[in-house]
Amino acid sequence: DLRPFAAAAARLLRPGGAALLHLLNRWPLLEAARWFGSARRVVRIGGISVPHTTHSPLSLYRRVFAPAFVLEQVEGMGVFCPVQGEPGGRAARWEARVAGRWPFFALGTFFALQLRRR
Repeated sequence: DLRPFAAAAARLLRPGGAALLHLLNRWPLLEAARWFGSARRVVRIGGISVPHTTHSPLSLYRRVFAPAFVLEQVEGMGVFCPVQGEPGGRAARWEARVAGRWPFFALGTFFALQLRRR
């Protein structure tokens, strides 16, 4: 539940202050077959299985952050090429073109929300 985090972030920022969030996406295009429909994933970090809850960018903003923040931008990461992949190449060029556009920002492995405190 990110509502306590959103409230704490709103208390820490002055009106007009910026916040940038980077989260796992619920519908990653590159991992769709493996994660389809699941809101929970288990990711291995340092050999340890860590459960993650995933979100859809706009529904998370509306549900959790909209009362205190204005959404300025959403951008997907890992839409057409792996986040750890080599920079450049055709897939990376396409991703740079569409990462901030609907529906592509909702299809990356990750997404970023750029928010401004109301």
